[in-house]
Parts: sequence; structure tokens; C-alpha cells
Amino acid sequence: MNARKMTFNEVLRLLGPLLGVIFAVWFLRLILAAAGAPSWLVTSLSVTGVTPVCILIAVLLIHLKRAGGYGLVALASLLLAGAGQLLVVLAIAFAMVTGLVNVYSAAEFSPPHSSQLNHLCSHLFGIILFALLGTIMGSFFLLLLRVLMPGRDVSPILRK
Repeated sequence: MNARKMTFNEVLRLLGPLLGVIFAVWFLRLILAAAGAPSWLVTSLSVTGVTPVCILIAVLLIHLKRAGGYGLVALASLLLAGAGQLLVVLAIAFAMVTGLVNVYSAAEFSPPHSSQLNHLCSHLFGIILFALLGTIMGSFFLLLLRVLMPGRDVSPILRK
């Protein structure tokens, strides 16, 4: 497949827009909930839901740019899942320190009969879980791409 190794800065450049999408969903959900938007709208904006989509897009970019292999898929999954879950942890920790409830610490969006500390720890554990699931899903997707689109030459637009 002639994939070249990427530097960490190149990986961050590749994943930067996807990290931006995760941050945008996190922030938009925070703002909409604070503004009193309908619950169905706030619930539909999910960091946990957008992360797998971003992982699949990252895998597609890895394949199209011939940027790497399964190791890069694992790294991308870890970075994307970690970023999403750490943003949620940050919001929960902010609520714990200040006493100001936000959408990420509100009872209606938290596990029932769970303390805020348990909720925060579950999102920290979620980094490992979502990174692992993202790696499995992403690796399978990369395998499918390599089988269905073998040896595709990289277009000049994607070389940058």
C-alpha cells in the first residue's frame, strides 16, 4: 500500500477539523441547553454520537491520503474519543467545583442514582472504551476500504 509514516504534527493537522467538529457539538449542546432549547434538540447533539462518525471520516482520510495503517487508526480513535470525553469531564468537573449545573451534569442527562464523581469517572473510563471500539470499527472500515478500493492513487488535491 506504500503508506508513509506521518509525524504527530501531521496527524494533528489531519484530525484538526474532526476535533473541531467534536468541540463544536460539545459547545453547541452547552449553549443550547443554557438557552432553554427543547430537550429533543439538546439530546440530539451528542459528543458520544459524533465521535464514531469522526473516527470513520478519519479512517477515510487515512485511506485516501495513504497516510498510514491500523496503528494510525488506533491513534486517531484514541485522540478523537479522548478529546470528546475529556470535554464532557471538563464540564462535569466545572459543575462540581462551581455548583452551577450544566447539560453535562444535569440529572436528566446523567445516569440515575449516580454521583457527579461517578459520572465523571465513567466518562474517563469511556475514553478507553470508545477508543477501543473506535479502533475495532475503524480497522474494519479500513480493511473494507482497502479491499473495495485497492491501490487507488492519491489525487493531487488530497496530497496537501
